[in-house]
Amino acid sequence: MIPTYEKFQQPILHALADGRTWQVKDLRELIAGPEYFNFSAEERSIMVGSGNLPQYQDRIGWAISYLFHAGLLERPKRGFYKISHRGLEGL
Repeated sequence: MIPTYEKFQQPILHALADGRTWQVKDLRELIAGPEYFNFSAEERSIMVGSGNLPQYQDRIGWAISYLFHAGLLERPKRGFYKISHRGLEGL
């Protein structure tokens, strides 16, 4: 079962704590991979209701969006994120 977006928020902050700027697609794969959630191929194949996107990617995307709007992430350019000073303080 894929966790709710809230469960992805802390792992995303930890992944970004290295200070690097990450492209969203790479960050999604890191979080879904063995270092964090280790989703199986079956879990990765679960799609959102519309069938347009895997559910884990959708929920990670929402988690990133909420973290950004809370000021915990910065977006230096479209599709790229890094942790903000406020995000580092929250760890």
